[in-house]
Amino acid sequence: VHCYFAVSHAWQNNLLFAIALFVANLSFCSWVSDRQANDNNGNCATPYDTNCVNADPGDNTDLCYVDMERNPEAAGVDGGFAIYPGDNNNGEGAVHCHGMAWTNDPRSPESRYKGNNIFFVSMYDHLYTRGYVRNVPGAPMCGW
Repeated sequence: VHCYFAVSHAWQNNLLFAIALFVANLSFCSWVSDRQANDNNGNCATPYDTNCVNADPGDNTDLCYVDMERNPEAAGVDGGFAIYPGDNNNGEGAVHCHGMAWTNDPRSPESRYKGNNIFFVSMYDHLYTRGYVRNVPGAPMCGW
């Protein structure tokens, strides 16, 4: 999955920030659906059977394309790609991504506990707390 996070607008003004993101070890998770009402995240609302079917997460990402050759297990195909030329309703729809970074030092807490961090972000903060579900079609929910 190739995403441009909401922070991408800051890259134009902060070259060092952009370089740091590309040099650092980076992982991210992406979701395309919201299933939990009344949490101020996404547009899921009650009653669930009418106002939460295929609800959107809080959109913070412009998804450009998915290269399915890089992860055939998630895509279910040996190759190909999906292109999303527009944004929001003119493209991929609402997509919410959350990125995590850690240092190159294997002894640092950020590196040692990166698995804990990705579990917290994916399963607790976004699935349990916000109700975000469903990966981008053809891509894993999280990857690095």
